[in-house]
Amino acid sequence: METLIIETQEQAEALVVNNLLKFEGHLIFKCRINAGWSINAGGYINAGESINAGGYIKAGRHIDAGGYINAGEFIEAGWYINAGGYINAGGYINAGGYIKAGESINAGGFINAGEFIEAGWSIKAGESINAGESINAGEFIEAGLSIKAGESIKAGLSIKAGGSINAGGYIKAGESIKAGESINAGGYIKAGGYINAGGYINAGESIKAGESINAGEFIEAGWSINAGESIKAGGYINAGESIEAGWSINAGGYINAGGYINAGESINAGGYIKAGADWGIYCGISLRISNKSQATITAKSEPANILLGLFVK
Repeated sequence: METLIIETQEQAEALVVNNLLKFEGHLIFKCRINAGWSINAGGYINAGESINAGGYIKAGRHIDAGGYINAGEFIEAGWYINAGGYINAGGYINAGGYIKAGESINAGGFINAGEFIEAGWSIKAGESINAGESINAGEFIEAGLSIKAGESIKAGLSIKAGGSINAGGYIKAGESIKAGESINAGGYIKAGGYINAGGYINAGESIKAGESINAGEFIEAGWSINAGESIKAGGYINAGESIEAGWSINAGGYINAGGYINAGESINAGGYIKAGADWGIYCGISLRISNKSQATITAKSEPANILLGLFVK
């Protein structure tokens, strides 16, 4: 493919036809581009500084800028999209490979990458965020609809989706994880603060929160479920190993653990409560003796292995 090197903004504008700068080969911008028109290259687009287009930015191969990349409409590349600063689009951002920004990535529509999505600051989409591999942000990740990654999803602060959050590997946030629908991970789910889902929460490994874990439906983990404060589910709570909460454990359905069940205050289930065969149920371990009457366990039938706490019919 041929390569066109553009030295000045004026030189670029001279090539614009019907609000579009179009070239079948590679475009290299040696200057900062600030334009009201669109840019379309059959090959790659390279810019030492920033690219700002009132319309769309599209490349058959990659788009790479030392500064920011901004488009009033969409940004699309057959390969990757990379910016030293931020990447922003009024519409969608789509890349066959990865999308990476030194600062934030923001789209009014969806963000989609065949490989990973990574931002030094935040990743935000008005619709969905989808990556074939991982999604990683130094601060927060937020989507109006769903967030999905073939591997991991990680944010220094929060992860929030109006719909579901789904990862083939782990999901991890320094503070909170919140989904209007379900949260599902093939590996573990971990948050320094709370984990909250309007639907269910499911992990192939463990679920751990520094504060609370709350699900409108069920909570299930292949390994353990652990919360510094409370665990609450509209349906059942099930863990292959232990279930532990600093405060209370509440389930609309049953509570079942392959290991022990431990709550600092109370345990309540609409169905049965069952711990592993050689393990027990501990309730009220964080209460003072004067408040021992608050260490209650309620269920449809009395569990067989209560080691601490008072069963209330």
